[in-house]
Formats: sequence, C-alpha cells, structure tokens
Amino acid sequence: MPEHEVGRLCVRALRAAGAAPSAARLLTHSILDAERAGKRAVGLAHLFDEVDPG
Repeated sequence: MPEHEVGRLCVRALRAAGAAPSAARLLTHSILDAERAGKRAVGLAHLFDEVDPG
C-alpha cells in the first residue's frame, strides 16, 4: 500500500478515536517517520496504542 494511503488511514483512525485534526496529522507524521527509520515499535504498531480507548 502506498505510504500516502497508509497516512490517510492513520489520520482517519485517529480522528475516529477522537483526536483533533492537527494532532492526528502530527502523530501520523511521527508514525510514518518511525516506520521509515525502522523503529517499528513506535511506528504503525504504535497506532493501535493511540486508538485503543482502554
């Protein structure tokens, strides 16, 4: 999946979880940067921690 599509999905998930638009964009940017740097623990896998209400 192209990175821009992943980014759009991340923003949508964060917004659905209640994040403000600017916070969702900033967190998505950080998540994608971490993935590019090979730091998967704080990359996409971390997104689930951000959207989990529990």
